[in-house]
Amino acid sequence: MDMKTKLITAGLLTALQAGIALPAAAQEFPCSTLRWVVPYSAGGGLDWATRLLTDGVSENLGGVSIVVDNRPGATGAVGGKEVVKADADGCTIMGITNSMVVNQAIKGPEAVGFDLTTDFDPVVALATTPYFITANADLGVTNLPELIEKAKETPNEIPYSTSGNTSLQALTYGLLKTQAGIEMIEIPYKGGGEMFADFLSGRVPLFLAYPYEVADYVEEGKVNYLAVTSAERHPLLPDVPTVAETLEGYEVTQTYGVVVPAGAPEDVVAMIHDAIVATLTTEDIADKLQSETSFVVEAGSSEEYGEMISNNVNKFQSVAKGLGLID
Repeated sequence: MDMKTKLITAGLLTALQAGIALPAAAQEFPCSTLRWVVPYSAGGGLDWATRLLTDGVSENLGGVSIVVDNRPGATGAVGGKEVVKADADGCTIMGITNSMVVNQAIKGPEAVGFDLTTDFDPVVALATTPYFITANADLGVTNLPELIEKAKETPNEIPYSTSGNTSLQALTYGLLKTQAGIEMIEIPYKGGGEMFADFLSGRVPLFLAYPYEVADYVEEGKVNYLAVTSAERHPLLPDVPTVAETLEGYEVTQTYGVVVPAGAPEDVVAMIHDAIVATLTTEDIADKLQSETSFVVEAGSSEEYGEMISNNVNKFQSVAKGLGLID
């Protein structure tokens, strides 16, 4: 069975096990427009995944108009604080990432302005993916050991980009620096577009990438894959070593999902869930996920995603304490 077939089959089995009708009663969807807030800039990973799904979700909801609304800033908190005030009618949904979970785990709900576990209801986890640590070729490193060696020779001189100092990206580099015993400079950004432009220019030569973002530049020799942050090598790029092959026990992954303001009607949430799952498990979407990205489809139940969010808050709090980011 090839990877594409596995993705489709796994998604369909998950959907069937969750008791999902694919898709159910789409004509009854009560919203004339579905506002899908992406709390990051256009061009980033969550934005890309969201826009990949909108046509299919619209069709599965009977042709409802979907408006993707980018509200970047503060590691997703700007968009989150806006969505938490929206009517709990199911007509506004929001994409979230593990970076937002990390932000809450470190700062606390009061400082962030909302609690992902209580102020929102889970809809579905879309996909999970590792980061690929990449370097602009001008940095002069082609693998992780070379980066570590260079960082030790030039402490606090190599800059790296994150979407905020309490983001998953910051945690990813924090673990790397701690385990490798190196110091580098964090440059926080509001969104992925500006971050990526500075990476390509060489201004900030390290970037946590998804393959679709950098594949052409790798082929042209402008960017190098250094390592992947998953526990095992990724089947999409099996020649790229894991960080754990250099730093034992290292593992960080990103998860994208969708939530609604707490209290939204259960039947509306179920229709959105079913429409997203039906879209995720189509051959066309599975093919794009396989050939263009490192994403692995999740597409489980809303309850499973709620448990995942809660578990990740606890997990990232523990990691942040180990890094000295919180008491």
